[in-house]
Amino acid sequence: MNDLKENNIVKAVIMSTFSNDFAKEFVRKNSKYFWAAATINPLDYKKKDLEKLDNDFKNGFFKAIKLYPGYLKFYPADEICSPIYKLAIKYKIPVYFHSGDTSFPNAMLKYAHPFNIDELACKFQKLRIVISHLGNPWITDTKEIIAKNPNVYADLSGLFPGKNIPYKEELKKKLLEQIEDVIYYAGPDKLLFGTDYSLVSHREYLEFINRLKIHSKDFDKIFYKNAVKLFGET
Repeated sequence: MNDLKENNIVKAVIMSTFSNDFAKEFVRKNSKYFWAAATINPLDYKKKDLEKLDNDFKNGFFKAIKLYPGYLKFYPADEICSPIYKLAIKYKIPVYFHSGDTSFPNAMLKYAHPFNIDELACKFQKLRIVISHLGNPWITDTKEIIAKNPNVYADLSGLFPGKNIPYKEELKKKLLEQIEDVIYYAGPDKLLFGTDYSLVSHREYLEFINRLKIHSKDFDKIFYKNAVKLFGET
């Protein structure tokens, strides 16, 4: 919480990975600063799991859903996922997809490519969709997906690690150029600030995003206004 206060971050979304219990309890105790995103395995869920999610959404425990196609090996537009999306549409909550690079070699990139989101966006045009991590390294592809589809956003989280790596500063410069290309092509209205904390600090990520060569009003959209529109909060 101190890190949020020090960097003037009003609200953060904590993502569930393979269990919802920790995120749900954490946010219950820290609701002033955090929202939670639930998760579910589309390849292994039962009716009671959807009913539990429905109840949690109804009671405001979760503000989003996070899915992991590359790790669990499914395509976002697979029919087995449809009941999950219909639930998200019912409560007008966004569905985040881990997109692009994966942390483990046994994950499969073909499921995590941002191009897969285009089919989903066409099938479910009322579904609010977020491509996490800008689909990195396929940022150019993500650029077209968010430009084409009114219901698709992308977040800027997790593009580089907090730890020191070779050519880290050079990597940041290249990433900034690519983010600028996205904004110049698709506009600033579909991008959301994110960090992937605690893998990288809020301070370092804020300094990184603030280096973008864009208008000051567009920083307001990326840091705050786009999220307000996506989550329907005022």
